Amino acid sequence: MSSSTRATRPCARPWPCPPPIRRTCFMLPFVPSRSNTPSTGISSLNRSARGLTLLGYATLIFGFGTFASWAAFAEISSAVIARGTVGVESTRKPIEHQTGGTVATLAVADGDTVTKGQLLLSLDASVANANLRMLTARLIKSSIRVERLKAEAAHNDDFSMSTEALFEALEQDVNPEDSKDNVYAVLSAEKEIFRTRLALRRQQIKQLDVQEKQYLAHQAMAKQRYDALKDQIDRTSAQIEKNRGLVTKGAMSKATLIDRMGALTQLQNGLSAVEIETADAESSLGNITLQRLKMRQTVEDDSSRDLSDVMNEMESLRPQLQAARAALAQLDIRATQGGVVQDLKVHSVGAVVPPGVPIMEIVPTTDSLTIAMALPVNLADQVRPGME
Repeated sequence: MSSSTRATRPCARPWPCPPPIRRTCFMLPFVPSRSNTPSTGISSLNRSARGLTLLGYATLIFGFGTFASWAAFAEISSAVIARGTVGVESTRKPIEHQTGGTVATLAVADGDTVTKGQLLLSLDASVANANLRMLTARLIKSSIRVERLKAEAAHNDDFSMSTEALFEALEQDVNPEDSKDNVYAVLSAEKEIFRTRLALRRQQIKQLDVQEKQYLAHQAMAKQRYDALKDQIDRTSAQIEKNRGLVTKGAMSKATLIDRMGALTQLQNGLSAVEIETADAESSLGNITLQRLKMRQTVEDDSSRDLSDVMNEMESLRPQLQAARAALAQLDIRATQGGVVQDLKVHSVGAVVPPGVPIMEIVPTTDSLTIAMALPVNLADQVRPGME
């Protein structure tokens, strides 16, 4: 690069002049046109330098453009480090029992693969079976007792019940094969109760019949005496009227008339006593009839009251029986879904299973695996759904 300095003129102003300005010119390199530049070695060098310059500019522009495009669209892989656990999507399935019990059979071990509904273990069913038998016996007894009370309320002379009809009425609650012996025993006992109570009522009725016959006989005898006394009184009264005329005429003494009048009074007193006896007999007969009605009403009232109590008991026994069957069925513990048995807590028959405590776990084999981890708060913005 070359420069030149121009000469300065002296300052003719009366005040001090500023120092002269030195002007420097810089010459930029250029590539002369082919028409004005002679063909020399320097011209070839200049053309080569110009091409390199253009190539450099182009490379620089291309590099910046490529970097900008990459920065705008490229995804930079990064990692977020955190602790976590790998598990199945639906979590493990704990197996437990509500009431617990003693292991009767153990059908699986740790690591076994099971299917949904497969038997895992069974608990001892002795207590549950005893409870079920007791409730079944009570229901059968109540059902037969209902029929016996209905027969008593109707004043039947016999109580008969078909076992087929009983099993048909209780088919949803009682198994006929397991309850036949119990049904026959209860039916025989209820028939005996019916016969005993019927015999007692018949004995009471018989006593009333005997008393009624006695009162009727006494009433009949009193009527005979009444008729006889009435006839004597009528004859005596007629005779006294005749004797009054004789006494007036002096044909009979007054003392005889007085004696006959005294006899009439005694006959009248006897007639009054017979009338009282007859009334007492009629009252006793009425009491016997009333006792019969009361006895009949008492049987009906007692049967109706007992029938209501027994039917209420049957209504309470049915849900208890269903609950007992459900408890018995739950003693067979089965897999809720397919998977692998892990963390088995019991390993032998006779082991005690606490209520509500997991016995084992089933890890599903068909579910997807998931990762559960705790992510620091400062890294939360670095993750999003779908990242791998």
